[in-house]
Order: sequence, then structure tokens, then C-alpha cells
Amino acid sequence: MQQKPAELADALEKRTFSFLWDLDEDTWTGVVQPAIDGLRCLPEPTRPRRVVHHRDLLVFEN
Repeated sequence: MQQKPAELADALEKRTFSFLWDLDEDTWTGVVQPAIDGLRCLPEPTRPRRVVHHRDLLVFEN
């Protein structure tokens, strides 16, 4: 899968992901905004990059 850093920065800024909906201003300013700024400062932020998404799968047995 490929994704452009600029597109991810836009999605974060728009709070597209549910884990961003309820963040307080201090967390946003201290954690999310620096990540957005970092994505936008990358060389060629509109060039697609290869990304790998990992998902944890938990199995509970009785």
C-alpha cells in the first residue's frame, strides 16, 4: 500500500480517525500537531510512500 505524507497530515488535521475525536487541546498540541508538522516537513510530501499497516489479533479461548 502507498500513502502520501501530505494526505496523512490532512487526515490527521481533519480528525478523520476516531481515536482523535476526543483528544484534549494539550494532547493535540503536544503529540498530534508535531506529527502533522513532521509529515509536512518530509522531502516531497506529496510523493507516495510504501506503508505497512499492522493489526493485532487477540484470540480468547474458554
